[in-house]
Amino acid sequence: MAAMEFFKDRKIECRSYLWHREIVEAVSMGAVQYGVVAIENAIDGIVNETVRAIDDYVGYGAVRICGEIAIPIEHFLLGSADSMDEVDSVYSHDTALRQCQGYINGLEKKVNITSCSSTSDAAKKAKEVGVTIAAIAPEAAAKFYGLKKLESKPIADSNMNITRFWILGREFPPKTEKDKTCIFLNLDRNKAGVLYRSLGFFADENISLAIIYPIPILSRDWEYTFLVELQAHIDDPRMNIAYKKLKESGLTLGNTPVLGSYHDNTTGRKST
Repeated sequence: MAAMEFFKDRKIECRSYLWHREIVEAVSMGAVQYGVVAIENAIDGIVNETVRAIDDYVGYGAVRICGEIAIPIEHFLLGSADSMDEVDSVYSHDTALRQCQGYINGLEKKVNITSCSSTSDAAKKAKEVGVTIAAIAPEAAAKFYGLKKLESKPIADSNMNITRFWILGREFPPKTEKDKTCIFLNLDRNKAGVLYRSLGFFADENISLAIIYPIPILSRDWEYTFLVELQAHIDDPRMNIAYKKLKESGLTLGNTPVLGSYHDNTTGRKST
């Protein structure tokens, strides 16, 4: 859905992968031109699976964030059964399961909850296995896999459910009138106020912070890399000044890689 909306003015062929990591790898290896991965949900927050996958590949410099799009998400309970009496398991992606936790907890019949690689994978399994499995997935999955709605209305805990997706490619798109830049910050934790001072370089240039998200460093307990999203393009003169000051400050450890610069398609977006 996100791919078709983002590339609606172009003829594209969509290829399916089970995991976000596989999508990032496919882009980095040139197997696909672009990848579409969920990065943030209005209910559940940052999608850690995506951040981890990009973190693993960014050092090669072969993956760039080159776009974003936000899609309203409606989760339905789908299956082949005539009623929930026949269902003993509900499948979906972890994020979708959390978004529908209230509905799941309110089911009169206790069911097994199984995590899948995606909502689409859950719908596929429901189709293959039959009436004993229901899937939590968007309406498009029902049409694609020939499933029925076991509940006529969406089952998410909130009707303000929106997911933001990143479009991954291999190059930065040109600067527009409204952009974002995403970087990784590896900070020297032994220096006082290191995060405050690092972000201050951007504040001094009137560049707003959109997101900051800590990523645990697997090889070092209680240390973190920060994913930082800023509201300016890397080619913006203000960003050039702030980014140069940051790199020369001695506050960071190793590189401060730029993950991408892309048109800001979501800031100020009104929910519908």
